[in-house]
Amino acid sequence: MILAVSASAPVFAEENDAVIIQRGKIPIVDVAKDFEVVSGSEEVIGDPEPGRKAGYASWKAACAEWKKELKELNKTNQVLTLNCNSPEFVQENGNYTYKSQGSYKLRVRVRGQGAYPTVKE
Repeated sequence: MILAVSASAPVFAEENDAVIIQRGKIPIVDVAKDFEVVSGSEEVIGDPEPGRKAGYASWKAACAEWKKELKELNKTNQVLTLNCNSPEFVQENGNYTYKSQGSYKLRVRVRGQGAYPTVKE
């Protein structure tokens, strides 16, 4: 934690805190975000299957696999939402293919640990 105080103000700090004392105007401290929420989408497509139930089951499996892969890639950060959304189907040559536009939100660290806020003058 960094504190910016005027010379006449009392300072109370813990053992590991940093204190900046400046005479005159107190600068504006720009506390940059440590985390950012990232949103996106991907197409989730099941395999073509001969039948609506089989096609839908294939899409459900693809949805579960997509969610699993995204969670594995995001171990150090936090998955906020994962949604495969509602599928639509296409019938082609007697086969049914279900697909949807999956959406996600992730909380991603944008600053390294131990970074301090920047001071604007």
